[in-house]
Amino acid sequence: MHLALAGEGARATQPRSYNNPVPIASPPPDQPSQRPASKSYIYTREAAGILIIGAVVLMLILVRYWHHVAWGAR
Repeated sequence: MHLALAGEGARATQPRSYNNPVPIASPPPDQPSQRPASKSYIYTREAAGILIIGAVVLMLILVRYWHHVAWGAR
């Protein structure tokens, strides 16, 4: 049973259905652009930074444990 409230007009007198059509929730996806997306220079710098940090850590390990490495072992 549905009660119409004052001020809602004729729409309130009709019972609502669960499966009413719903407008589209999101706009259609954009079409892919013809030109490839350019990568930012920050990715190149990030990779270079990681390689530099790795090299520094390797050098520190070699300097610290140089005498403990068994260079003659095969």
